[in-house]
Amino acid sequence: MAERELAEQLHGMTESAVADTRIVDEDVVRILRFIGSVVAVVAQAFDEVLGTLIEVSYLRPEHLREPRRSELLADLDRVMQRSRYRDAEEICSRLHHLSEHYEAVIKPKLGGLADESSWGEVFWLLQEHEGRIISMVQSRIWELHRQLEAASAGDVPKIRDQATAARREIDGMLVQLWELRNRILGVSGDVGLLELIEVGRRGDAGSVAAQRS
Repeated sequence: MAERELAEQLHGMTESAVADTRIVDEDVVRILRFIGSVVAVVAQAFDEVLGTLIEVSYLRPEHLREPRRSELLADLDRVMQRSRYRDAEEICSRLHHLSEHYEAVIKPKLGGLADESSWGEVFWLLQEHEGRIISMVQSRIWELHRQLEAASAGDVPKIRDQATAARREIDGMLVQLWELRNRILGVSGDVGLLELIEVGRRGDAGSVAAQRS
């Protein structure tokens, strides 16, 4: 799915930037800070979606009775509306700023890496910030809303399974993204990529960047 591809591609961009000795340390630091900012914005966009999917993944037949069905539908509506009109406005504004920063500052420092075709999701997100982030959020919610609206008791297992699959997908993406951010910044006493590069330990940073749990 697109979300997991985005997480994998951000990992790949990090590894490639650290490993490319044509990029000086100061520029690698700027690139890593930029990647950390993208991670934070994407994670913000999906946090509430994940909470809603967890709730629907525990759907029971009695939840289809009123007023509970209407409450669940209203929760789904709120995620979509807030994604479009409030949270997404902030998120897309930040992505727009990141897009401009990428074009003006980061892209020139990436050199040939800026044309890496396997990073399509990253560049797509930055180039199509408003539509892309909203569609990524809403695609996980709209179909569940449609099914729940007309559901009978026999439809509950299917809806629950769909919500569970989407939840696992997004949860997996968020885990990957926060692992990457933690590698960049350092956590729990571990030295992060930024610190390693800033103190001149580029080789050690390359080993950390390539790690996978």
